Amino acid sequence: MPTCFQPTYLLPPHNNSTFSFEVVQILEAINDFYSSIRLHVFYSLTLMSFVLNFAILIVLSHKQMRKLGVNVMMMSIAFCDFGCALFAGIHLVLEHIGRSMSIEESWHFAIFLVIYDYLTIGFHSSSIFLGVGMALCRIMSLNLSNKNR
Repeated sequence: MPTCFQPTYLLPPHNNSTFSFEVVQILEAINDFYSSIRLHVFYSLTLMSFVLNFAILIVLSHKQMRKLGVNVMMMSIAFCDFGCALFAGIHLVLEHIGRSMSIEESWHFAIFLVIYDYLTIGFHSSSIFLGVGMALCRIMSLNLSNKNR
């Protein structure tokens, strides 16, 4: 039983339209289906992100690959995404262990959640910033090559 009950309405109250009722039924069916597979999707995406970004870091960290600035930026993006996946994995493990040990109610877990939020926001925003920076460098180099023709 949730401790804080807040009613939510998909449509305004007292709306008896047949079309609206069908839309609500479809949305509830989608919600029920997704809520049953949500954790499996999250586990698989986190694991896939962890493994693939680790492989990208290994490939791009070779000495020959570090000579180009684009590869260094891609390696930085992979590092940031790897950090997001790493902390999401730690969060999933602690959440899974916490269910049996009631760790979710401790202040240690609350502090971890604050640190987790700050680190994942930092890694994710850095990854987006680096991606935009890499795109800007590519646009500038394409414009410069077109001017030299």
